[in-house]
Amino acid sequence: MRGGGLRESTQSWAELLRDCRRRGMRAPELVNGDGAMGPWRALVVAVFPAARHQSCWVQQIRNAVHVPSKYAQPGARYGF
Repeated sequence: MRGGGLRESTQSWAELLRDCRRRGMRAPELVNGDGAMGPWRALVVAVFPAARHQSCWVQQIRNAVHVPSKYAQPGARYGF
């Protein structure tokens, strides 16, 4: 992958995934990710549009912990 500082960009991910596809990688049936837009757009829109995708549940829960006030966060964090 060229342009080392572009790790999360759609262009960088698409370039990497197109190279993988050229070398024989088949489209994934399901893609699970943390919601970073670069990899999602590259996988689902640009390179493997037939792949189904879902957000990581752990990441969604961890993100939700930051919604309550700082005072309430320890209770929201139970189990994580």
